[in-house]
Amino acid sequence: MKNEEFKTLGEGDIIRHKHGSNAYIVTGNYGGSVTAVRTVNVSNPGEWLLVLKANQAADPSLDRARD
Repeated sequence: MKNEEFKTLGEGDIIRHKHGSNAYIVTGNYGGSVTAVRTVNVSNPGEWLLVLKANQAADPSLDRARD
């Protein structure tokens, strides 16, 4: 990708590193840098911990693994 194209990346554009196969979704463009995210499919609830519920203050007890 050329610098001019990089600067025009917008929210929702999908990019990947030329030496990898993982795709990322652009969430922000700041001219010299771009923020992008990758999602994963989550299953098996017992294998996951809730770190922070959206729109709520952090709970210190979430730092410890739950049974």
